[in-house]
Amino acid sequence: MASRYDRRAFFKNFEPQYVEYFSNRGEQVTTLFPIQWHTSSMRYPTAEEIKEFNVFDYIWKQGDRFFKLAHQYYGDSKLWWIIPWFNKRPFVADYKFGDLVYIPLSISQVYNYFD
Repeated sequence: MASRYDRRAFFKNFEPQYVEYFSNRGEQVTTLFPIQWHTSSMRYPTAEEIKEFNVFDYIWKQGDRFFKLAHQYYGDSKLWWIIPWFNKRPFVADYKFGDLVYIPLSISQVYNYFD
């Protein structure tokens, strides 16, 4: 399965505070720097592009959480972030009982909007 990290570059962090931290621990400085992902840039689909998505209309109810919906619709709770991203409402607190939530069904289509 594709991942939102597939096309992202990574780097070793050689910032001075890491050099000092690892040096103070008595470890080899050149081999222990943390690998970090570059911040991904993403764009939100235009209104025309959203029409191309196959979505499931879901009514938000008591006890709903993004990870539960992701597990139900994608089979993987780690994909929870897709639902709030697509709906442009990032927090569970942004949803009230009875709100209509759009769940995009094509994960690969979502990944096309991430660098």
